[in-house]
Amino acid sequence: MKMNKSIKLILLLSVVFSLFTKCTDDFEKINENPYGITDKSLEQDYNNIGSYFPNVLRMVVNTTHWRYQIAQNLCSDSWAGYLANPTPFGGGSNNTTYKMVWKDHAWNSSYDGIMAPCKAIIEKAEADKKPQFVAWAKLIRAYGMQRVASLHGPIIYSQYGKSVTESVYDSEEEFYTYVFKELDEIIAVLTEYKDFAGFKKFDVAYNGDIPKWIKLANTLRLQLALRIVKVKPELAKEQAEKALANSFGIIDNNADNFNVDNILWQLFQIVGEILECLQQWNLS
Repeated sequence: MKMNKSIKLILLLSVVFSLFTKCTDDFEKINENPYGITDKSLEQDYNNIGSYFPNVLRMVVNTTHWRYQIAQNLCSDSWAGYLANPTPFGGGSNNTTYKMVWKDHAWNSSYDGIMAPCKAIIEKAEADKKPQFVAWAKLIRAYGMQRVASLHGPIIYSQYGKSVTESVYDSEEEFYTYVFKELDEIIAVLTEYKDFAGFKKFDVAYNGDIPKWIKLANTLRLQLALRIVKVKPELAKEQAEKALANSFGIIDNNADNFNVDNILWQLFQIVGEILECLQQWNLS
C-alpha cells in the first residue's frame, strides 16, 4: 500500500515537472522582440565588433570641446607654453599655473573611452577569428595611450584588465618596448588585409583605407623611436629604420593626417552662427 502511494506520488511529481518544463521551453522565444536587434543579427557586416570604433576613434584626441579644453589646452598646452590666458578665469586656476586636476581628465577619459572598449573589441574579434579587427583595435589603443604615457609616465597597459584586485603599471620603457612589438604584429596583419573593405562604415578617420592606417602605424613607430633616442639610441635607430623601410611609408602630407570629424561640434558651430545672425538682426 505504501509502495503504491509512493509510486503515485512519483508519477504525479513527474507529470507536474514535465508540464512545468514544457511551459518554460518557449519563454525566450515568446519574449523576443521580432523587430529588435539580436546578437546574431549584429554579426552581419561586422556590426557586433565594428560598432565600437567610431566612438573610440573620437576619444584618441578627444573632440568634445570641453573635454579637449581640459585634457589638452588647460593641461599640456598651457604647461608647455603653447597657450596663455591673462584673465583670472576659474577662480585663479586657469592663469597657466599648475592645477593637478587638469591632468586627471586625460587619464580617465582615455581609460574609459579607449582602453575599455578596445579590450571588448579585441575579445570579440578574437572569439570571432577576425584578426584584422584585433590589429586595428590594438593600433588605435597604442596611438591613443602613447599620449597618456607622455603625460603621466608609467601607465596600465600590457596587463590592463587581467586582474580585478590590482593594477599593474608598465614603466615607460616597458610600454614603448611592448608597443614596438605590437606594431610588428599590427602591420603584418593589416598588410595581409590591405584590400579588406569591412572597416569603411566604422572608420571616421580614414574611411576604411587600410594602407593609410599602416602609414599611421609606421609614423607612430618613428614618433616613439624619436622619443627614446637619447636614452635608447640603438633601439631608436632600429625602430626608425624599420618605420622608414616599410613599403607603405609614413605620413608625409596633410592628406594622410589622422583627422576625426566631430559631427556634434559642427552642429554647435552651425547653431552658433545662426544665433549670431539673429542677434545681429535684433541689434540692427
